[in-house]
Amino acid sequence: MFLLLLACATEAVDTGASATVEACSVVGDRPAGWGEATHDNSAEPDYDHVFDRSSVMRIDLAVSSDDYTAAYAELTELLGTEFGAGGGGPGGGGPPDNGVDPREAMDACLGLAEGDACSVAVDSVDTEGTCAVAGPQGELMCTPDGGGGGGGANLDFTGSDPSYFPATVTVEDETWCSVGMRFKGNSTLSSAWSEGVEKLPFRLDFDRFEDEHPEVDDQRFYGFSDLSFGNNYSDATYIRDVMSSVILEDRGVPAARNRFAAVYLDTGDGPVYLGLYTLNEDPSDALPDRLWGTDDGELYEADGTCANLACYDADSFTAKLHDGDGAEVQALVAALAADRSDAAAWRAGLEATVDVDGFLKWLAVNSAIENWDAYGVMAHNYYLYALPEAGGQLQWVPWDHNMALADGMMGSDDPLLADVTDDWPLIRLTLDDEEYASIYREDLADALTGAYATETFEATAEQYRTLLEPYVVGADGERAESTFVGSEATWTSAYETFYSHAQSRRETVEEALGR
Repeated sequence: MFLLLLACATEAVDTGASATVEACSVVGDRPAGWGEATHDNSAEPDYDHVFDRSSVMRIDLAVSSDDYTAAYAELTELLGTEFGAGGGGPGGGGPPDNGVDPREAMDACLGLAEGDACSVAVDSVDTEGTCAVAGPQGELMCTPDGGGGGGGANLDFTGSDPSYFPATVTVEDETWCSVGMRFKGNSTLSSAWSEGVEKLPFRLDFDRFEDEHPEVDDQRFYGFSDLSFGNNYSDATYIRDVMSSVILEDRGVPAARNRFAAVYLDTGDGPVYLGLYTLNEDPSDALPDRLWGTDDGELYEADGTCANLACYDADSFTAKLHDGDGAEVQALVAALAADRSDAAAWRAGLEATVDVDGFLKWLAVNSAIENWDAYGVMAHNYYLYALPEAGGQLQWVPWDHNMALADGMMGSDDPLLADVTDDWPLIRLTLDDEEYASIYREDLADALTGAYATETFEATAEQYRTLLEPYVVGADGERAESTFVGSEATWTSAYETFYSHAQSRRETVEEALGR
């Protein structure tokens, strides 16, 4: 990939819209321009090309004006407010089936202060909680007690996923036709929507419309079927997600790949710069095969009341690959709840269901960088892969780090996690075990080395800052209607805070370890 300097974002840039339409004409049984390496499902996923972090990928999206208008109308219904009108929470569809209704959570803290006791319904059951800053615009929300907030609740701002609509995708003179596009996200979507920021997070599914358009049957993007685009909400550096993945990968933690992308949208009047996004690998795509050499096992997306692993329900663990029945997750929940009078036997039972070493390594890195939007505070943002060669032993795969490497709004400041409660049994029970606690402390010390060591960390961050700056601030940067940064001063201040936090957190970890 090459670094493409953007034309002035406030002006329509000619990217050959008519050529794009012509390229989507069918020649034989495939769209014109179909290539084996670029479009066909026979191609191996090209990780080096698609997730090259040394450059910014430019992506042009062409969507009909009617489809984009309809998608905005659907979001108005799902989020319960007009674009840019503030507010948020489930709209016409009512409260989500699982967890906490965000509107009720905000209402429960009206007139109260941060830290005050409150009560909110979790699955229609009144539950004691604490008012914490968790709303899309910094509002206080009643978060059920447990682990410093979250307690297994699922604060779902939409209630259901938005619908897909067709888009034409152009990257580096290659075009993909009839691609499925939909908006995605929770607080990242509702916050951008309520603030009137056009830079909404979205997903692309390259063969979503293959039934209506058989010419794109099994269409791929350099071997990938799905891609996810984060809008960097709450991260004025725009690099937290990527930097977190760099550190996780460096420490040997399974993690999705990602990179930076400059996204343009054309709804009929020429391309308009939506802004700089983080392009993320979809864990349910090629990730299992890349990490473990097989995708024959089931991959479960954890998100919901029982994603704290204190209980099990099918809605909290969605099978992404093979319509799995959740038996592997049920076995993990049962192993956690088993009698612990014989510690060795309990450990053996637990290790048969989950890769404890892998979980502890992730937990150590997650604590070292400080990430509150994860297991231990919020019951989401991880996947579990049932590895066939290990008898279905679950492998921990973290997800979504745009709020990492920053001061936590909730959760524990203690790197040793002594105040995490039994509501998060995979943390509490493993760290209460002397053998596992010793492994965790070693992993925590190790997390401060390599990519997270001060000099290496800051050098990498500065490289990204230099790369991204033209895409964010200045004449060719993000438009006022589509940015979370707003000014060069905000951009500069964000990096100062970023480095200061990382250094402070390292010192906190070292002090906790007695170093």
